[in-house]
Amino acid sequence: MTELFGQVNKLNPNKGLVTLRMSDDDLRTLQKYHTTNQQQVLSVIASDDNEPTPKQRRFAFALLNDIWLSQVGGSWLETVESTRRHFYGTYEYYHGLDFGEFSLSAVKGNKSDTNEFINMLLDYAVFHNISLSVKPLNELEPQEIAHWEY
Repeated sequence: MTELFGQVNKLNPNKGLVTLRMSDDDLRTLQKYHTTNQQQVLSVIASDDNEPTPKQRRFAFALLNDIWLSQVGGSWLETVESTRRHFYGTYEYYHGLDFGEFSLSAVKGNKSDTNEFINMLLDYAVFHNISLSVKPLNELEPQEIAHWEY
């Protein structure tokens, strides 16, 4: 499997067509695969490249604090920081990221990853019946609210 990157240039949902702008190197790599005359399957991951909002960051840190206060999980919940590191590492592991690649900071993070991270924390809190200090429906991004309202 080879990871290639491109920027969406055109989108035609009626025909199911997407046109990508890719670097010359990635395009040559894709052409190599295409010359084998085998049907190709591509996986597309969308990234918004927008930095996490302050509201998202506050909510994620409030969730981490609530999880730490609950002491559900055992000895790895030594401090709020160790709890944060644990959940960052878990998120990175399940999303195939390198250690230290995920961040909630405005410099390294993005909205999509932050929303997924928040959902992971909420799933954990619901599964372990952890009481929350904030109301999730007041804090979630509009596209994420429908999932939790259901």
